[in-house]
Amino acid sequence: MNLNATLLGEMVTFAIFVWFTMRFVMPPIQKTIGERQEQAAATVENHKKSQELTAKASADAAQIIVQANSEIKADKKQAKAQAETIINDAAQDAKQVAAKIVADAKQQALLEQDQIRAALQKDYLHGTVMTAVEKVLEKTMTNENNDAIIDQAITEDS
Repeated sequence: MNLNATLLGEMVTFAIFVWFTMRFVMPPIQKTIGERQEQAAATVENHKKSQELTAKASADAAQIIVQANSEIKADKKQAKAQAETIINDAAQDAKQVAAKIVADAKQQALLEQDQIRAALQKDYLHGTVMTAVEKVLEKTMTNENNDAIIDQAITEDS
């Protein structure tokens, strides 16, 4: 057995294999590894940026919520003030309408009272005259009798 020739053959074969691997196999593998490392670095960088953006967005959202709440409170106060103004205006208008209705009702009542008074006076005078006429017709017609009957009718009706 010749160890030297076999060992020398194996060494030459191994050297060719290493050269072939280093020349044709390793460059694509190293290129792929480099690309993967670049992708991993980009992914890490994107992750950091997204975390920063998320934190900033959270802060912005909190600020927007605070601002919206303050605007809502202001709008609520303004709406409440407008509602009070509308209610006060409506109450004032209602009081004016009520006062007009009361004034119209009083005027109507005074008018009806005057009409009733006139009708009663007419009836009273008519009744007094009729009573006097009846008394005159019952007695003989003299000036003294007429005056006495009229005086008597006036005192009876009063």
